[in-house]
Amino acid sequence: MIHEELINLKEEDVFIREHKKHIDDMVESIKDEMDYIHEVDKPGSNIEEYTSNLDKLLYKEIQIISQLRKRLNKFRILFSNSCAFCISFNSNSNKLFLYISMKISFASIVNGCCSIRAS
Repeated sequence: MIHEELINLKEEDVFIREHKKHIDDMVESIKDEMDYIHEVDKPGSNIEEYTSNLDKLLYKEIQIISQLRKRLNKFRILFSNSCAFCISFNSNSNKLFLYISMKISFASIVNGCCSIRAS
């Protein structure tokens, strides 16, 4: 289980790093958009160049977002599988604990101890 946790921590770190890079990329993209707006606001600007550049930029942003969403979905699946394993493990551990507690309580009754403890 510790090995699984280490793998998940590594995956978490990788995903967070990728998200930070995504944010940096999007900030740069927004700066480019601002430059396009600034240029198109000038008298005699080339609207064709503006629309062409904006279209390319928006397409790039869609690709960047799509890549992050794919990575996010993979991370969520990995995380949910890990949680399901932990829940299963904890559930089985609780059953074992309950079984051991019941055996101890039964042994106490057999040995003459009158208290039954609920665990």
